[in-house]
Amino acid sequence: MREFNITGACIPKKHYMVNISDKLDHILNLVDNEKYFVINRPNQYGKTTTLNQVRRKLSDKYIIICISFEVWEENAFSSERLFVNEFINAVKKSLILNNADPESIANWQNIDALISPMTNLGQNIVSLVDSSDKEIILIIDEADRSRGNQILIDFLGMLRAKYLSRNEGIDIAFKSVILAGVHDIKNLRLRLRADDDYVYDSPWNIAAPFDIDMSFSPGEISTMLIQYENDHNTGMDIDTVSNRLYYFTNGYPFLVSYICKIIDEKLSKEWNSDGIDKAVKMFLGEKTTLTDSLIKNIENDRELYDLVYTLLVTLDPIDYISSNSTIEKGVMYDIISKGNNNKVVISNKIFELYIYNHLMSKKKLSRNIGSTDDMNRKYVSNGKLDMNKILDSFKNFMHSEYRNKDENFIEREGRLLFLAFLKPIINGSGFYYVEAETGEDKRMDVIVTYGKEEFIIELKIWRGASNMKELLINLQTILA
Repeated sequence: MREFNITGACIPKKHYMVNISDKLDHILNLVDNEKYFVINRPNQYGKTTTLNQVRRKLSDKYIIICISFEVWEENAFSSERLFVNEFINAVKKSLILNNADPESIANWQNIDALISPMTNLGQNIVSLVDSSDKEIILIIDEADRSRGNQILIDFLGMLRAKYLSRNEGIDIAFKSVILAGVHDIKNLRLRLRADDDYVYDSPWNIAAPFDIDMSFSPGEISTMLIQYENDHNTGMDIDTVSNRLYYFTNGYPFLVSYICKIIDEKLSKEWNSDGIDKAVKMFLGEKTTLTDSLIKNIENDRELYDLVYTLLVTLDPIDYISSNSTIEKGVMYDIISKGNNNKVVISNKIFELYIYNHLMSKKKLSRNIGSTDDMNRKYVSNGKLDMNKILDSFKNFMHSEYRNKDENFIEREGRLLFLAFLKPIINGSGFYYVEAETGEDKRMDVIVTYGKEEFIIELKIWRGASNMKELLINLQTILA
């Protein structure tokens, strides 16, 4: 029986998989047109699975050499000779698996000690391609592993030179080269000397644009759910479930599969909106390699941390400017993306909630407001949340603990303090999420669900009764 996969590449016979045939057709078109290109997407975004499907699709037509820098020893990048030897051995293994003819393999192994290893490698590529009865595609996964390494830059430079010379008819090269990794290696940071700052080099500026959206659309998600439904006959509303999954994940492949796996294995196959909400809540309480990377990337980069904090806490709009290095980095990790009106937004709601929880864990309230059980007894009656009582208590709490803070602090930190106050009350039984904007860019602060009830909470600083009347009118407009 197949399952939802959250570790490693997906295998069609073992795992439920999204049909990405449209994406594959675009990639195959790049290959057929002899393009060299880069697939750079965040960790656990389906890059390796996609490359495997590309390899299977092309294997009858081309010889596919598929290698990964991930399995190489670190010292392979320490010298040109070690790098070239490792590359030759990796390609030889791939040729054998592709049942290449012995003559081609023998030519590939040729070593000439009288010339530089990189020049030798270039000659081997000529011999291999020229003697092969099929055109050859080179695929390198985890190509950015040693992205600041001069040897890697020289290697890419050699492939680039051969590509350009081939197009002029004076050299022989691979038909197409696909590089995959997290970082965009079209521009690499290189330290020229130990005392120099990093500079940018462009050994791969020949790369064709790769603008294929690798995230899953609701329609694509439904293709995986149809496979599952054919096996289990749960009676789920596939369109509703697909759209709800997309709402929280924005199509991030790992998140889609993880939420589905929770529903299938931990929630007794509760394939509906409530089940998805429960699965998301469970995910937010778990520790995964993806969320570890998410928090590490934010905490290890002060400018990126400040950008995320501004988006989620101070709520100041940030223009999406692709040349901004901090925005570029956030997009590369898929922490942020371009939203409506060319503004920066957090890329998906699960990341938004996970980051909020992380920020709240760092926000220690000035007074111990009680245990979860105490809070539950105080604010929950007959299974219903007394939101008016919560808001009154929060108002008193803010007045007691933060009355000496200036208005800018309250406006900047108020929402995060409210979420920190609310979390132990609804923990385990309720759920909150933040609507970043409505269709007309009018913000709603926090939506809280508890049982069958849903509360929309707009947090504002009290500025008098007349101002309150205007705010209520605005809220009615938002809800209309």
